[in-house]
Amino acid sequence: MRYCPAAAVLLLSLGACIAVFHSFAPAVRVPIVFAFLLVGPGLPLVRLQQLGQGLRTLLLAVALSLALDALVVSVPLYAGVWAPRGALGVLASIAVTGAVLDAHMERIRMTRNNKMAMTNP
Repeated sequence: MRYCPAAAVLLLSLGACIAVFHSFAPAVRVPIVFAFLLVGPGLPLVRLQQLGQGLRTLLLAVALSLALDALVVSVPLYAGVWAPRGALGVLASIAVTGAVLDAHMERIRMTRNNKMAMTNP
């Protein structure tokens, strides 16, 4: 269960990329991409800060995701090039990298806790 947020972010990013790059119908594409843009890039990065579980983590993840979305989209706009698929690719790579790091750090924490439990009966 501890890897669930990382797996959810990976599935959301994969779903958003497939929906956009294969030009799904807007009724299918919009909810998937919206869900990814709302929590995808920020959730693994907030979880790396070990702030605990709950509403605070979710709200920070949404805020960080929206900030990253705005930052990544504004760079090509200022350059005079509109590239929504490229921006989605950058956001997906941020999300996947964060999810992999989050899962790795969770595994390290679990291993450390198991070792401490074995040495302190």
